[in-house]
Amino acid sequence: MTALSRIILLSMSIWLIGCSSSSGTKSIEKLGDGNVVTTYDDPKYGLRLTYPGDWEEQSIPFMLRPKGTIIVLKAQSKVDGTRMPPTMSVVANDKASGASLEQMQQQMIDKAKGQFSDFKLIESGDAKLGTEPAKRITYTGSKLGVSLQVMNVIATHGGKGFAVAYSADPEIFAQELPDVQKVIESIRWVQR
Repeated sequence: MTALSRIILLSMSIWLIGCSSSSGTKSIEKLGDGNVVTTYDDPKYGLRLTYPGDWEEQSIPFMLRPKGTIIVLKAQSKVDGTRMPPTMSVVANDKASGASLEQMQQQMIDKAKGQFSDFKLIESGDAKLGTEPAKRITYTGSKLGVSLQVMNVIATHGGKGFAVAYSADPEIFAQELPDVQKVIESIRWVQR
């Protein structure tokens, strides 16, 4: 496994760790403006989200896939193999920790400080994950010699924790951020 692959796995699991996968269904739709989007429904967690049609779902081997991983997506990018491409993951934690969002946010910051060299907190504040109140942290740092910028958005729903992690090389992080924000806003919990 390359250093970049390890970074993708580590950045998306900064909050949640384990070994299991979830499978969902996808439907593709062409919008009136000509853009194509994919809607992903996860039956296990009752979660639905919509992402750009040119993003690729990443297949991670079962034993390397963090427990609770719902989906991992990679945006189209022309970055070379030594830099982190724009990657987004959605992860759920079945165990209710009893921690408040503020406590979970601080735990994520503390964990990132220990895992990333040159850690620099850029933002820490309130957000929304779909329609749920959430917390967001954005930071930069290096892991295994690769520079990263990471944004984590965390929320709880139905007694479970949910996290969206967006990671990319700092030079291209902002390019996909508008689409990442649309995906985050699209998240809904549906009846199972």
